[in-house]
Amino acid sequence: MKKSEMKTIELIRRIREAHYEQLQGKTHAEQIAFYRAKAQQMNKRAEAMLPLRQPAAEAKS
Repeated sequence: MKKSEMKTIELIRRIREAHYEQLQGKTHAEQIAFYRAKAQQMNKRAEAMLPLRQPAAEAKS
């Protein structure tokens, strides 16, 4: 089996660069709204994944 290697630092830098470009020239309120929207998207993705993990968590109980 081939080991997958994730280059975390490079990934974080790419994300930061993309956010920087998207937020350039935006007001503080617009920046906050941007990050809140991103957080809301991530929360939805996490909630969608939660039912997939619950049976495993219940098996440990």
